[in-house]
Amino acid sequence: MSYIDQREVIGVLDSVEGLEYRVATLANKMVRRNRQTVGFLTGHGEKDRATELRILDFQLGEQYNLLDVRADSEGNLDLTGIDVIIIAGPNEPVSQGEMDQLDQFFARGGSGLILVDPSVPDRQRFALRTNENNFVDFTTRYGVFVHTNLVLDVEAHETLSFSTATGSVFLPYPYWIKAPVVPELDISGKTESILLPWAASIELDERPDVLTVDSIIPLVESTGAGVLLFQHSDIQPLDSISAYPTEGLEQGRQLMAVAVSGRANIAVDIESSYRIIVVGNSEWATDEISRGTEGNIVLALNWIDWLAQEDALASIRSKVVTARELSFTSDTHRDLVQYVNIAGVPVLLVLMGAFRFWRRRQFTLRRYEASGQTFSDQFGDDGSDKA
Repeated sequence: MSYIDQREVIGVLDSVEGLEYRVATLANKMVRRNRQTVGFLTGHGEKDRATELRILDFQLGEQYNLLDVRADSEGNLDLTGIDVIIIAGPNEPVSQGEMDQLDQFFARGGSGLILVDPSVPDRQRFALRTNENNFVDFTTRYGVFVHTNLVLDVEAHETLSFSTATGSVFLPYPYWIKAPVVPELDISGKTESILLPWAASIELDERPDVLTVDSIIPLVESTGAGVLLFQHSDIQPLDSISAYPTEGLEQGRQLMAVAVSGRANIAVDIESSYRIIVVGNSEWATDEISRGTEGNIVLALNWIDWLAQEDALASIRSKVVTARELSFTSDTHRDLVQYVNIAGVPVLLVLMGAFRFWRRRQFTLRRYEASGQTFSDQFGDDGSDKA
């Protein structure tokens, strides 16, 4: 593809899936004169884009200038020229001065994707520890409070391979939720679901510190089988869905990602509209999760496009995601669907054959009638012709 003095090459086409998006991306890359800048906040234990967010980093690099943002020795953040800031799961203290500077950034019309980790998983011991430096104090200013809990969904979840003494086994793992995306075309670009591992729920504050919150848009919710666990240190996989601690707990849709926009209510000369997206988990954007779940990266890109007000590619990008997942409320529900599909078709064919045989049998036993006369009227009992 050539445009003036620029040239872009698509190497090998393994399939035509996603080709439309690839062509549109390269065309947009060549014709765009001023690329916006996306900054990644660092220095507080956030996910590293060079090691943990490489897939997202590569995809964003096609459309945006990328750089790391780190406070200097005096605690000052250089946010000059930054259009979108990504804060991916800090687990170390963020100073009050840095949060105030972020407030000023949003007041000037900046946007941000904030991924909050109220709990941090220990993958070796299958345990969660509370993250005291989870950045919730900042998101609460904008009316978004992320709980220190764990959402479990017995209906829409991932099935994972776990190592045991006898080998690897596949088990349902409702702590990894396949959460439906609320249909917001301008933000999510028709992406249907997102895989959220060990995620927390979100509660909205009707009276935020930043008084000029114009709109709050739910983006991701669990299914109606979502359960909140506040005592959740043990995240060991269990043999079946029914073994997980859901008895006596209320089930319902749990909010897990939200978009906020408005005008910050702090003393600055410029009054511009900000955009913020908050998600109760940061693991979903990492390479480990994204490699097996194409929708996660697509959704992240769509959200960042919306934050940068560059969402022209969102509807095309989402066409790449073609997975259609089946959701089951329990192991019994899953087994019922499986066995009905295995045995149902043969049984249906047998029933149709039996019905056809019965109809043919009934037809052969009927007495022949022609012109109102039966066989006996025309030929006699011995079969001789009466005529």
